[in-house]
Amino acid sequence: VYRVEAAGGAFLLKLRRGPFNELTALVTAALRAQGAADIVAPLATVDGTRWAQAHGCTWLLYPFFAGESGFRA
Repeated sequence: VYRVEAAGGAFLLKLRRGPFNELTALVTAALRAQGAADIVAPLATVDGTRWAQAHGCTWLLYPFFAGESGFRA
């Protein structure tokens, strides 16, 4: 997991190696689209998917929210 700074703000970039279950991205995106404000879904790519695959990894980009980790709270 990486924090990425860009012209549009800060983002969280998540890389996954190995098998990727597309439902993890699709379900969170659907819940967010239905108004579930507490759900953080991956942002859509330029072709509309919620992930990209390159270099043997699945890449997901999320909005970044500053705060304390839930593991530390």
